[in-house]
Amino acid sequence: MMLCKKRAISAILAVLTAFCVLLTGILANPQPVRAAAFSPATNGTNFIKQEDPALIITGTGAVKGDGFQGNYKYLTKSQRDGIRDEASADQYFPSNQRDTYLSNTVYSARTKEEKGGWLKMTVSGLDLRAVAESMGIELTASDAIYTKGSDGHTSSLMKAFSKERYAFDAEDAQVGTRVFPAIALQVNSAGDGELPRFVFGQENTNDFNMLAWEKWLKNVWIGERENVLTLSINGQNRSYTLGDLIGAKSGSYTAQYQYMENGVQKTVVATGIPLNRFLADAGVGVNTIVKNSDGTTVSDPSRYFLAYDAEVNSEPMKTSGQLVLLGPGTTKDQVVKENITGISATVVTPANVAGLKAMQKSYNSIRIAWNRASGAQGYNIYRYEKGKRGGYQLLDCVEGTANTTYTDRGLKTGTRYYYKVKAYITVGSIDIEGAFSNLAAITPKLGKGKVRKVSRYGKRGIKIKWNRVSGANGYQIRLGTNRKTTKGRKFYTIKKGTTVSKTIRYLKKKNQKKKRRYYVKVRPYRKVSGKKVYGAYSAVKSIKR
Repeated sequence: MMLCKKRAISAILAVLTAFCVLLTGILANPQPVRAAAFSPATNGTNFIKQEDPALIITGTGAVKGDGFQGNYKYLTKSQRDGIRDEASADQYFPSNQRDTYLSNTVYSARTKEEKGGWLKMTVSGLDLRAVAESMGIELTASDAIYTKGSDGHTSSLMKAFSKERYAFDAEDAQVGTRVFPAIALQVNSAGDGELPRFVFGQENTNDFNMLAWEKWLKNVWIGERENVLTLSINGQNRSYTLGDLIGAKSGSYTAQYQYMENGVQKTVVATGIPLNRFLADAGVGVNTIVKNSDGTTVSDPSRYFLAYDAEVNSEPMKTSGQLVLLGPGTTKDQVVKENITGISATVVTPANVAGLKAMQKSYNSIRIAWNRASGAQGYNIYRYEKGKRGGYQLLDCVEGTANTTYTDRGLKTGTRYYYKVKAYITVGSIDIEGAFSNLAAITPKLGKGKVRKVSRYGKRGIKIKWNRVSGANGYQIRLGTNRKTTKGRKFYTIKKGTTVSKTIRYLKKKNQKKKRRYYVKVRPYRKVSGKKVYGAYSAVKSIKR
């Protein structure tokens, strides 16, 4: 995604210059195909988008699921939403020990965030004991359940199946009905519509359990969360579980690769994610050199595929690892890299932006300027507005290296704005950023008032004229009998920004004989969000009357 087009990603650092694929682990989800004409030149050129996984379940010791080791199951949205009874649940999670489909079962919960603090709902869905059994997981007393919602929120439940938990009919009930962890797919009574949802019982009615009732549930791990892949970027590691890869932001794809082995044509049909899309999800540019751990160049990563399930000539691929990397070539050694557990990347960032300064251009615009950054192809402008949530937000970009200034227009007079700039370089379709520049902060203000003339008017008055101030909605006149205008002080408000004079007809009292000096100054104001924001006062002018 191009930051410059405001489809910003929080890009990690940099431009990718070298990859090492460490040969030790990855997975895939096979699709049956007919034998195709041998054409290895097309390897890595045709990735087909599939319906995205909507519910992913992995488990410690699972052997009856999908993937190279049979340790996961995933359902698309249409498959998940089609589970409405025992027959439809058994299509995906058949269990000989108990019903998989949990029908019209009450669960109670308490949370400090809920009105009243306590609630109950009647749900239908999947009994996670039966799901685990259908996948060949032998449950133990210490098994935990880890969950992750589609919004990225995570929760966990220790001793998920061994600790006794109950559903209570009322907030003050002393006895409840034993319940077990489940995935709520339908709600049949008043309660919560943020489905699917991970639900389980309470140890007692004061058990604050709903904070772990994961909503919009997408990933479930039964047992221990096992990391299957490490992405290392300049020595900083990110770990991925199998569920993370299956539920990747870019979604699920299928791909076909071919090679010759002992004179026999082999066709691999795999399910997974194109390597360049996986890297793009991580914010790393991809159109560069990829290397094996032995240092040999293998090609552009856009032609590689990270598979978590695969078939070879319509038979399950046999491998001891979780993940396989497929790439261009004509032989198995070239096309199939088994047991992938790590990908390392060395990245180069554009130089950091220095010397950022902010200057007022007008009452509602700011000009910022900075020093040119070495290696940059453009600059991303970030702004934070005081009083607003969300921190620094991408404002705009400046393409090219020649222009190192930017004018921010349409601002609120009197509001403080904070700016930072990042240099970027573009790799493929992704902008890779350097670090933030120094901070520059400024408040756009109205110009200073200026009194042009104060003259006598009639026998007792004066007339004041001043210059018009750009952006002003009106003016305030301050009049007094000393230079600081603190004695005999009076204020006059002018309600139009176009008005530049004021006549005060009866300043001097009718019977006043002795002359007195009067002092005058003027300042502009502008209305912002219903309040007046004032500019600076003019210099004082005086007149005797």
